[in-house]
Amino acid sequence: MTAVVGLLLAAGASTRMGQPKLELSWPGRNETVGARCLRLLQSAVSQPLVVVRPGQSQAWLHSISGLEESGYQILPCADAAEGMSASLRTGTAAATAMGADAVLVMLGDQPFVTVDLLASLISRFGDGSELDWVAATDGDGPKPPIILSKRLFQRIEALRGDEGARRILRQPSLKGELIQADPICFFDIDTHEQWAEAIKLYIK
Repeated sequence: MTAVVGLLLAAGASTRMGQPKLELSWPGRNETVGARCLRLLQSAVSQPLVVVRPGQSQAWLHSISGLEESGYQILPCADAAEGMSASLRTGTAAATAMGADAVLVMLGDQPFVTVDLLASLISRFGDGSELDWVAATDGDGPKPPIILSKRLFQRIEALRGDEGARRILRQPSLKGELIQADPICFFDIDTHEQWAEAIKLYIK
């Protein structure tokens, strides 16, 4: 059986928001934005790794109903200030040590992602997959959540700066597939205005 380790990238600085956006309270349940994303990821994989910035408040993980501390592992990223590439390197290095065949990468500010979408990604990747990656899309290329095969981990180690894996996925030698998702899954929550719009979209 293919061993897929979940990575929740939660080491962002929330600079544009001006406050930790993962601590924002999501409507309809006693949970924060970050906790909702972690709970969704837990529905697809066991013991996901939560990549965080050292010294960063983890208040978004505590006093939240339905989120067991035993159900995830905190993984500090020493180079978090470098950008997303550092989080990916930290996460895939830990996944390698765990004997993972692949990682399922999700961002900590994707509260509109669905359980069904995550299940579809894992199902498509499949056991003994010959695919190098499977990603969600809104029609504009691969986007998180995304599954990356261990065959890509060495290439991820070479990433630098605030770039994700898209540069790697464009390499023609790789075999990947896209799964169409509702565009709302990729809604950016970087400012207070976008946050207000996200709440409106969720409750209507």
